[in-house]
Amino acid sequence: MVWLKRDLRLSDHEPIFRAIEAGLPIFLFYSFEPDITMNADWSDFHEHFIYDSLLDMELRLRDHKKRLYVFEETIEDLVVKLKQKFEIVNVFSHEEVGNSISYDRDLRLKAFFEYSSINWIECELNGVMRGLQNRKSWNSKFLAKLKVREYDFNLNDLNTVNISNFEMAQLMLEFKNLSFKQIKPFVKIDFSEVLQGGETIARAFMKSFFHGRFQNYNKHISKPGLAEESCSRLAPYLSWGNLSLKQVFSAYQYKYNASEDSWEKRNLSAFKSRLFWRSHFIQKFESECEMEFMNQNPAFNCIRTEENHELIESFENGMTGFPLVDASMRCLRATGYINFRMRAMLASFFTHILWQDWRCIADHLARVFLDYEPGIHYPQLQMQAGTTGVNTIRIYNPFLQSERQDAEAKFIKKWVPELQDTPVELVHKLRKSGEQSLFFNNYLDPIVDYESSYRKAKEDLWAVKKSPEAKSYKQKILDMHVQG
Repeated sequence: MVWLKRDLRLSDHEPIFRAIEAGLPIFLFYSFEPDITMNADWSDFHEHFIYDSLLDMELRLRDHKKRLYVFEETIEDLVVKLKQKFEIVNVFSHEEVGNSISYDRDLRLKAFFEYSSINWIECELNGVMRGLQNRKSWNSKFLAKLKVREYDFNLNDLNTVNISNFEMAQLMLEFKNLSFKQIKPFVKIDFSEVLQGGETIARAFMKSFFHGRFQNYNKHISKPGLAEESCSRLAPYLSWGNLSLKQVFSAYQYKYNASEDSWEKRNLSAFKSRLFWRSHFIQKFESECEMEFMNQNPAFNCIRTEENHELIESFENGMTGFPLVDASMRCLRATGYINFRMRAMLASFFTHILWQDWRCIADHLARVFLDYEPGIHYPQLQMQAGTTGVNTIRIYNPFLQSERQDAEAKFIKKWVPELQDTPVELVHKLRKSGEQSLFFNNYLDPIVDYESSYRKAKEDLWAVKKSPEAKSYKQKILDMHVQG
């Protein structure tokens, strides 16, 4: 059995490669596991992207007369039913740095497979290493893994098991009926809607980035209206495994070595640093997965102890009266995408200005991020919320950010049409309740007073960060996570 998870591709796939090497017939499958799909961090964005990815794989496999099976089952139930017909020798899969649901499932499966005398062979993913006590030699090991040859194979060598629909019914497996659609040879890059999943379109996005879109990477990376085209947009394709990190790194290295332009090299180097940054945070979460639920630095447990559901709901719906905040949230809800600077600003605004605990927004943001990756999601939320006690406390001013990153307010006016006729200088201006209401076409008043909220957040956060308790935990965090 080859169990597909966040690795939905048919190239550089170590579990498939190892299964072909083993020489036995292969049952290639994906399951929409009920425990996962019913969790609060799951959304239609994720399901549709996975669905697209499976369709893409199925089309390619059909060309080679191979089969992919898709279920809505727990893995334990699936294996029990398959064991009625087959002798299962091995299960190959990638390791997963997921949420607590997938972690608990893996603990159960380890015991279940051992009891069933099934070998479970897990392969590293994204250069993330299990069981590290510290990060002293992580950089060199990680870079070495990126330079290892890809796990290539010929799809004709993939000896998949073919089970008729009748036999599937006899096994009482609920097969998800996929209406397979043709993918056109020319893939249109459309940034205005939710990105389509699949290895085919992932490669098209990667090609378009390294063939020209990267030219304004540094210049536009922080600008919400321009980043959507100048940034790589590969995050969801990495998060759901349509591309391997090794494949993206190889494409970067080829382009970098071929370029003789210093400006191009600066843009490419900035992109490379974010590839490293990505795995750094996943590795951090793998080593300290309690971050999903607990402040990394417990000294911060004394703040943000009360939930204001009205503020939380207004934030989630993009109805705060702060133009750039609302535009960013509405864009996210519609497309599943917003650039990193705006994500950091949103987390900062929610935790510092609205003074709400980061855990109150974690699930909602996970649902609207098309590229949701638990290993990045939770460490980043805590970093922006200031609860690590290690990172600099950043309280983003949404009005300064809008003036700098969306100077003509094009992005804001696209997503907050109430401000379509509002003078640009007023869009960027901090206002109080009721002020200049004639110019704002019934746009909401700010739901909190920014200046007093900023002062309170700054005072309270620094008071905790300077405390002996916070400093004591800070050193432990640095000992575990500082890279070497």
